[in-house]
Amino acid sequence: MFEVDTRELQRVERDLEAFAEKALPFAVRNSLNASAFEARKLWQAEIRSDFTLRNRYTERSIRVEKVRTLQVRRMEAIVGSVADYMETQEHGGTERKAVPTEVAAGQAMGSQPRIRTVRGANKMTAIRLTDRNRTADRRVRNRIAIRKALKSGTKFVLLELDRGPGIFKLTGGSRRLQVRMVWDLRKTAHHIPPTPTLGPALAKLHRQLPRIHRDALLEQLRRHRVFGY
Repeated sequence: MFEVDTRELQRVERDLEAFAEKALPFAVRNSLNASAFEARKLWQAEIRSDFTLRNRYTERSIRVEKVRTLQVRRMEAIVGSVADYMETQEHGGTERKAVPTEVAAGQAMGSQPRIRTVRGANKMTAIRLTDRNRTADRRVRNRIAIRKALKSGTKFVLLELDRGPGIFKLTGGSRRLQVRMVWDLRKTAHHIPPTPTLGPALAKLHRQLPRIHRDALLEQLRRHRVFGY
């Protein structure tokens, strides 16, 4: 004949029920959100370390979509970039597009690489070109285009060179005219080597996940005073 004190067992059972109902969903949600924001911070640090940044757009393009539901099975936190070029930067690829020159960024002609952003007046959306002449001879078309641009007061002209077309900026008067390319329109294929920044950031995050999860659980245990915390 023996007696069993079940009061402690009942207390543990109540704590488990409270943990499952009140603490666990919040702990999982907070843990996922904290992991996503830590991933963003680490990713931005990798970007600053590996990229030559002309502005802060690439850093600001890293966004987090937080978990908002308390249904554990539906929880997911998302970290990613709204900049479409980040996938190419991560894995490498080939790109075909018009390329702004160093002159478009306000640098001296021949100073490579271009390290500044394109100036507002030199952006493609700000440029207005005169109508092209249909003369068969390319050199004649170029001379007419320059003459029309000077007459109209515009600073930009589309010229066709042996290596391909480009948009050029005109400075100075007709006697000391300077013609400098601001946009290379050849749209040649540019190979972009992979520069992974998300991968290394996630590798660093992986080492921090146990701490992030533990902190989220402990916070909820203390908040709800479960298991004596």
